[in-house]
Amino acid sequence: SNYCDSILISCICFQYDIFILKESKHIDEIKKKLEIAQRNNMPNKDLMVGSLEYLIGLQYSYLNDKKNMMKYFKPALIHCKGTTYEVEMNQVIEKMNENI
Repeated sequence: SNYCDSILISCICFQYDIFILKESKHIDEIKKKLEIAQRNNMPNKDLMVGSLEYLIGLQYSYLNDKKNMMKYFKPALIHCKGTTYEVEMNQVIEKMNENI
């Protein structure tokens, strides 16, 4: 569907900023996309929702905001179970715990 395509295209742009530049300026924008994705009944809904939760949590990790990071990582770990996102989130959590 066009909706899924538009989410995917914007996610690619976000991912460059978030993964490569390690920026945290897309939190509010992705939260809006998450709300829409949660209301939508699309195929692979869990993974779509989980990947958005992951992107939000990851940005909070750059801000050293562990509380908000975990608020989004906890559901994302369930939605992304068995994917590379799960592995990456666990690595971020581990690193965050080492820095306390």
